[in-house]
Amino acid sequence: MRLDLGIADSLSPAMARAQSELAKVRAQAAALARNKDDDPKAVRAMAQEFEALLIEQMIHAMRQGEPEAQLLEPSRGEQVFREMLDGEYARLLAQRGGIGLADLLVQQIEAQRKAAPVAAPKPPGG
Repeated sequence: MRLDLGIADSLSPAMARAQSELAKVRAQAAALARNKDDDPKAVRAMAQEFEALLIEQMIHAMRQGEPEAQLLEPSRGEQVFREMLDGEYARLLAQRGGIGLADLLVQQIEAQRKAAPVAAPKPPGG
């Protein structure tokens, strides 16, 4: 018997998109960790994507605390549009320097790459 708590139904589109984006960032980070010779631009892009995700969550939390100044409840379409707009704001902020998190992530990843020991190649036939 499957217990359905209705959690997936209660997730807003922004939270569902955030979970999807986080999974994508995790997959990119794992791929970067396996590949030591990866392009620094890919590291920067992954860090900016993560920073944009965090900024989007911050904007979403800010909107939750914002009192509604409308007489009527916003429609579902308006809510989805606002969430998409907030996501775009977050991506633009991250591309233009954001809160500095992407820079720190790139520095940390590069430092870990330099400190990681490189495995010696195996001799042929051995």
